Amino acid sequence: MTNPMAGTFRSLKSFNFRLWTAGALVSNIGTWMQRVAQDWLVLTQLTHHDASALGIVSCRFAHCEDWYWLALRLDIGDLRQLSQSLVQLP
Repeated sequence: MTNPMAGTFRSLKSFNFRLWTAGALVSNIGTWMQRVAQDWLVLTQLTHHDASALGIVSCRFAHCEDWYWLALRLDIGDLRQLSQSLVQLP
């Protein structure tokens, strides 16, 4: 009987793939740190700790895939009206 997990990390035997993986990891961590720092700056410095800005800043972390279920359940007119209403919030 063969182990189904035996070939899972077979690609890590290649030096080029390990190099690319390490570079992608460093790049993604840097991008995340930059986004968090920018959101922190906006929330604390530019809005003077205004609580209403928290909702706007937190929207950056909500990905489109997370809201896909909403698009499936709403009519296109309702979705357009909802999105335009949300744009008007301070």
